[in-house]
Amino acid sequence: MSQNLWDILGQKTFNTQIKEEEVDPRTADNILLAWPPILELLAKHYAQTKNIKVLDFGCGAGGFCNKLHDLGFEMTGIDPSVGMIESARQHSFQDIQYILGDQNTLTSSESFDVITSIMTLPFIENIFETFKILTNLLKPNGLFCIAVFNPEWVKESLKKKMWFSDFDSSENPKVGWKTFGQLKTPIFIRDAKTYTDIAKRYHLHQVLLEYPVFTPEFMQKYPDYYPNNVSEYIILGFQKEK
Repeated sequence: MSQNLWDILGQKTFNTQIKEEEVDPRTADNILLAWPPILELLAKHYAQTKNIKVLDFGCGAGGFCNKLHDLGFEMTGIDPSVGMIESARQHSFQDIQYILGDQNTLTSSESFDVITSIMTLPFIENIFETFKILTNLLKPNGLFCIAVFNPEWVKESLKKKMWFSDFDSSENPKVGWKTFGQLKTPIFIRDAKTYTDIAKRYHLHQVLLEYPVFTPEFMQKYPDYYPNNVSEYIILGFQKEK
């Protein structure tokens, strides 16, 4: 994954800190579709609990960290993009800790009650090692919540020649490129079963599975966003064994 690419995209495309009317549709889908199921799960699960430490893995410009901070969580965000982390630090609460780095930057002495990852895992090839590292940082009974691309949405996008290119298969897409205009980066598509099987390997059991639909609110704001006939995301939540 090219860090320079994410520095460029972080200036506006994936900047969750700019004014609502200026948010790029490619970020709005995160905010309006991917965030709500995870926010709802965490708000319910920890409704009467304080001092909950959360790591947002691949935090980007820090928008989700701020949202979780609003719910009372103690936040740490990590991202390999200099530009994203700079933006996050400039527009976030002072008590949110931001780390420039990736999963290998984190130390085993750290531990979290919750780990979230919004649209980061599809850009990581060695998913087993990433799950292993993050699971080791998760406390017993802790939650690991992720948002990833729905393979069916990728298939629809390939049919329309949108968002992706050069995949190994149009019917069963697994490895290809995610395009951002003239920019592109490798991407790895996995279905819910694959992620759940990996999670089981590291003693995590599934507590959430959602395929959020395109809401009327989203379609009213972004009527030309396609494909919209199938869920773009899979939202998964896992809980670590005691």
